[in-house]
Amino acid sequence: LDVLGRHAAALLSSSSSGGSSDDESSAAAAGGGVRRSAAYVRLRDVLRVPVAWLETAVAWRARATHNAPLRAQALLLAGDWPALHRAVMRELAPRALAGPPRHLRTLLEALAPHAAALDGWHAHGGGALLACLDAARDVARCRARLRADAAAVDVGALQSLLSRVQAAAARVASLDFGECDGVVVV
Repeated sequence: LDVLGRHAAALLSSSSSGGSSDDESSAAAAGGGVRRSAAYVRLRDVLRVPVAWLETAVAWRARATHNAPLRAQALLLAGDWPALHRAVMRELAPRALAGPPRHLRTLLEALAPHAAALDGWHAHGGGALLACLDAARDVARCRARLRADAAAVDVGALQSLLSRVQAAAARVASLDFGECDGVVVV
């Protein structure tokens, strides 16, 4: 992994490269839109280097270059759930909450099946943040229904929503974003 880490920049295609092979296109599709180089494909397909190793090297490179979205994608593809959880909570979440959290929600939903392996998921990590995002989404949907037809909204559904929002609000204070000023403690 050390050798891969030192040469991780070569695993990603340059955006200025002219052509694209079918292998590169499939690697880009698997990487969530980030194009993997011919060297990546050769290491994976010919030398049979595990994708987890290659993606871990890409994640190290992304961390060194302060590219949090690429790091998250690479950790997701590597299946390194604890590192992805830390990266999401410390690097992506604080910035993503300022705008539409679609990408953040996607990463948290990908982590949810692995919650048992993630320290602090439910108490102050991604599970708590996902509950807050779900509550905010449900409030927005309820507001839209109220605007469309206030009489059609069920009082029981409103009471249930209120309970979920109160529970999510109580969890907000427990969220642990670690050091979110760009310095990541891993």
